[in-house]
Amino acid sequence: MKDITIDIKNAAAKDVPWSFNNFYDALDLLRLSGFEVTFCDEDDEKWAHINLNKQQVGYIWKRYPIIFISTECAGSVQHILRNYDYIVYIEGVDMVTNLYKINYAEFTDILNYGMDNDSFSAGDIWFYNILG
Repeated sequence: MKDITIDIKNAAAKDVPWSFNNFYDALDLLRLSGFEVTFCDEDDEKWAHINLNKQQVGYIWKRYPIIFISTECAGSVQHILRNYDYIVYIEGVDMVTNLYKINYAEFTDILNYGMDNDSFSAGDIWFYNILG
């Protein structure tokens, strides 16, 4: 299991205009580069889905500059978003395999509880923090 405690802490500490401007710019850049990106401001959901060839390959959190991305697409996404060098990328083989763990006690104000802190997937963190 990869401990992503430091990754989440680093992204949350960034003082950048992510959720107001750069998040939307990043979505546009990914779309222009051939990725399918779904996000609706009218919903309360605060995550965008990244797909490629109808396969889910990532999530982008609007609240913090964090991207969960499949290892297969990580290089391409990092290249496309290279001007946003503060984005924290968390790579994994896919979005459903339990690859991560976290020290939840450090993030009670950032993450909603519900996941198994010692084994969860990118999809789990999206599901339990869909509105956050």
